[in-house]
Amino acid sequence: MSVVHDSAYYRIETLDGYVRIVRSARPYTDLAGLDAEHAQLERALAPLRGLPVLVDLRDAPGRNDPAFEERMSAHRRVLFRGAPRACVLVRTATGVLQVRRHVKEDGLEGRVVVTNDPAGALRHVRGVADGTPY
Repeated sequence: MSVVHDSAYYRIETLDGYVRIVRSARPYTDLAGLDAEHAQLERALAPLRGLPVLVDLRDAPGRNDPAFEERMSAHRRVLFRGAPRACVLVRTATGVLQVRRHVKEDGLEGRVVVTNDPAGALRHVRGVADGTPY
């Protein structure tokens, strides 16, 4: 494992041929902080393009106010740019529904799998096809 980025909001690691992006439980205090963090994420991810990506949002604080949603929609796609396989791991079935909505809105449907099954998420990013539905 190699840590590529580690901040109060995200940790990016490379593991076994894939990139794991883990969102912390710390909420953003303002939208400028969100923008600054995502600029750092984009720089950290640039040399990793072409690797599968697993985004772990299980600890992410819930937030869906319109200003935050609008700003996040501009940043979400960056996490998956260039990934041959991508998966978002969430804690709950409600989280699956919300993130699937985002995936659809972002035009990533069919390219990004959303699940609350950690083992299934790992199988997907590792390219292990076992017929398990997500």
